[in-house]
Amino acid sequence: MGKRPDLFTAYMQVSSQWDGAYGPVAEQRLPVYLAIGRNDEYYGSEPTQEAYDTLHALYEQQGLSDDEIDKLLVLDIKEHDYFTERNMSNEHGVVVFLRMMKKSWAGCFRNERSAAKRNTGWGYNLKV
Repeated sequence: MGKRPDLFTAYMQVSSQWDGAYGPVAEQRLPVYLAIGRNDEYYGSEPTQEAYDTLHALYEQQGLSDDEIDKLLVLDIKEHDYFTERNMSNEHGVVVFLRMMKKSWAGCFRNERSAAKRNTGWGYNLKV
């Protein structure tokens, strides 16, 4: 993401960790959705929280309001109950999570934004 964010409409990171620079993503104001289980077996939620905090700080430095940032940046850390209530024992279950988000995920990629609309965010509530 950090090398050529201008090639993307939006970025969704699920059960992973950020790899690369944050500055170019913030400069492009690329909408970013970060989701992970609080107790993710591979990464834990700390690297995802750090990515959110870093991007949020970069947007604040650009003078964006919290409302403007919320249109560009979403942090969705699922608590353990989210998984146990769905009979999931593994919080790193990307496939199950994406299947549950199918409608919002598809909508994100159908969204064709012009350069003028790029800075207003994607307008989708991807919280599950």
